[in-house]
Amino acid sequence: MERFLQLRSGFKTAAAAAGEDREFAAGWRVSRWFDLVRPTADWRECAAGWGLRRPIALIVSLGFGIAFGQGPSATGSVTGKVVDAATKTGIRKATVHATIRRPTQDLAGGAQFYPATTYSTVTDDGGAYRFAGLPPGPIDLQADKAGHLPRLAQRRGQTVVRAGEETAAEEMLLVKQAIIAGRVTDLDGEPLERVSVIAIPSRRTQAAGLGMGGQAMTDDRGEFRIPRLAGGSYKLLAAKQGNDFTIATTAVPGEPVMINAPTYFPSVLEQASASGIIVGSGEERTGVEIRLQRTAVVKVMGRVSGELGSPSVMVNVALQQVGTAIPGTLRAAMSSGNVMAGPDGRFVFPNVIPGEYLATANAQRGAPIQMLSGMTRVRVGRQDVDQLVVPLLPLAKVTGRAVAEDGGKLPYPQVNIGFAPTETGLRGGGGGPVKPDGTFQMEHLQRIRMKLNSIAPRGWYLKAVAVGGQREPGLEFDLTAGDSAIELIYSNKPGTVEVTVEGLTAESGSNVAVALPDGGNGAPPLTNLYKSVAVSAGRNVFKIEDVPPGNYQIALGPLAVLDTLSDPATWEKLKGKAVAVKVEEGVTVPAAPRLIVESDVEEK
Repeated sequence: MERFLQLRSGFKTAAAAAGEDREFAAGWRVSRWFDLVRPTADWRECAAGWGLRRPIALIVSLGFGIAFGQGPSATGSVTGKVVDAATKTGIRKATVHATIRRPTQDLAGGAQFYPATTYSTVTDDGGAYRFAGLPPGPIDLQADKAGHLPRLAQRRGQTVVRAGEETAAEEMLLVKQAIIAGRVTDLDGEPLERVSVIAIPSRRTQAAGLGMGGQAMTDDRGEFRIPRLAGGSYKLLAAKQGNDFTIATTAVPGEPVMINAPTYFPSVLEQASASGIIVGSGEERTGVEIRLQRTAVVKVMGRVSGELGSPSVMVNVALQQVGTAIPGTLRAAMSSGNVMAGPDGRFVFPNVIPGEYLATANAQRGAPIQMLSGMTRVRVGRQDVDQLVVPLLPLAKVTGRAVAEDGGKLPYPQVNIGFAPTETGLRGGGGGPVKPDGTFQMEHLQRIRMKLNSIAPRGWYLKAVAVGGQREPGLEFDLTAGDSAIELIYSNKPGTVEVTVEGLTAESGSNVAVALPDGGNGAPPLTNLYKSVAVSAGRNVFKIEDVPPGNYQIALGPLAVLDTLSDPATWEKLKGKAVAVKVEEGVTVPAAPRLIVESDVEEK
């Protein structure tokens, strides 16, 4: 036994000399059994005598490990950190998920599918985490913690696990949620229960990928709290659950029907007149009060026309106020403007608030299925509307070709196009990539006026749209007549704006959004966010490249602040801080606008 103990000590010392004591021990998990079968020679002395202590120790350790199923590791590990997006400090007790998807063949049909396996762990006090024993290949990482926005902390397929290695993943940023809270009352200030309150994000908040809004229900005190919002600008809409808008109400003889109408903050009926609420990440904006407005309503009656083919065809008719935009994920809460037409094609909206509306109808017929759609604009006043007709026609198709100006070569695989309704809040667009031969075909488009959007390769921009060989004055074209063939003309001579940020302060933060509204005629900047850049006192100059030629007003500031500029009164007060520039092909123009901060907006 004493000899065996000497041998055991010799092996361990050799492994330690090789710097692999821990791995050696792992390969000898049944050490008691090994005590009975190890060679009767002191390998430590032998190795030292030949000057081969380290190589022999490694060979012995590796050999026995392989023999007993403990060979080179077939797995890897991943380490990383979850940090606060604002302070860049580690976040304690955040949950991190590692999801692995590997293709597996379906033996029955030969199809490939990707079953997911997800591992989870929790960060330490410094925000660090570690996954061990992961199979090699790309993984998806995601972090979340209560009070933060998990969808903004993702790394899809960007981290690759390698066998026998430890991979350092990029830091994941968690953004603190914003919250809007308040109460809903009637005109007398009495609290209203079960009122749905929707936070509708501004166009720039959506365009920046910062959030799609949220909603909450009032309690018996009329109070609501909407969490999990991204910092930005929002308009609030309060609508009674089970809406009076759809409940048939019998009026007192000689008097109009009155309802609690869907109402925007601060107690107005039209979205265009609503005030935006700015809320920053990690901020809770409280004290918001909405008083539901009482208003008289009327009936809107009509019918759909067209060749439906069968009385059993289901036709959905919607009535939407012009200029009202509600994200698709929130439209279910505002189903007040949808009815089904009867077998004779007739429909009735019982309680409609005065205003301007678009009546749209959609149906499917035949085999193969053919999509039908129609739209009619209607003005609703104080009297019932009768004899409204919505014609149903097949959806439109657009075919065409993307070409380079002056016969140049356009890199087609990198060109994407999309069609969107010019009318705010409408759906029915579409899009996709241009084929390698430069052609495209977009189907199932609403027969309305469309605006064309394009994602072009670096150094290119969409210059013009030609219909029937004639260039259109802008990037809009009319599909009311049906199918259309167009030509998209691209140029590789965009302009550049070199911007110098003036007025950087402590409250401006490190990231500044840049709005380049079209027109240059002093109108509020209503176009989407063009670019977001990181700035500081030492790097306050940057370039905006690939700008289509035209007139622009350049305004700089935090994203939520720029959203307020769509209000004409706010723009009138702050437009002096913007700079008008004229961008020409292939030319760099300077601009030095002053930074707009929240205190500027709040000044009376």
